[in-house]
Amino acid sequence: MKIDLRGTWTMNSVGLDDAINVPAQIPGDTHSALLAANKIPDPYWAQNEMDVQWVGKTDWNFSRSFSVDKDLFAHEAVYLVAEQIDTIAAIYVNGTLAGKSESMFVRFRADVKPLLKIGENTLEIRIRSAAVVNQELADKRHEMLGEVLPSRRVRWLGLSRQKRAFFKVDLPAAGTGGRA
Repeated sequence: MKIDLRGTWTMNSVGLDDAINVPAQIPGDTHSALLAANKIPDPYWAQNEMDVQWVGKTDWNFSRSFSVDKDLFAHEAVYLVAEQIDTIAAIYVNGTLAGKSESMFVRFRADVKPLLKIGENTLEIRIRSAAVVNQELADKRHEMLGEVLPSRRVRWLGLSRQKRAFFKVDLPAAGTGGRA
C-alpha cells in the first residue's frame, strides 16, 4: 500500500522579515514555487538572477497533510521515502522528528509507523540553506586550520553532498534554495 505525497504542498520561508507562504509543487523547488506565486522575477531573464540571491540563503519549510486509515497499521512497518531532498533537512511527522537528510544523493527512508495516527497527519520537511550551512562549516574549518585556507569565499564548495550545478558551475548564479 502506498500513499502518494506528490502534488501541492505549502512552502514557508524561515527568518525573513516579510514571511513568504506559497503553494509549491513536489517534486519541485523553491525558485519554481516563488516564480509561480509572482514572488520573484524570472531568474533566467536579464540580470534578475542577481535579485534572487536571497532565495538560496534562506531556509524553507515544505508541509502538507495526508490521511491514513486503519488498514495501514496492519503492516509491520510504514516507510516514508523521499528520492531526493536538497540537501540539509529535518523531516517531521505530526511534529516529531522522523529523521534527517544531509546528502541529496542518498534516498531518505524512515519507518514512521509509530508517528502516524488514524485520520489526518502532517508532514513537514525543514530545509536549511546549503549555502549558509556550508559557509558555517567553512568558517569552522578556517578557525581550525588558520591560514592554511587563505580564502573562505569558495572554500565551502565541496562541504555538502549537492549537485555541482547548484554551486553555479554551469548555471546562473541563482543556485538553489531547496528542493523536495
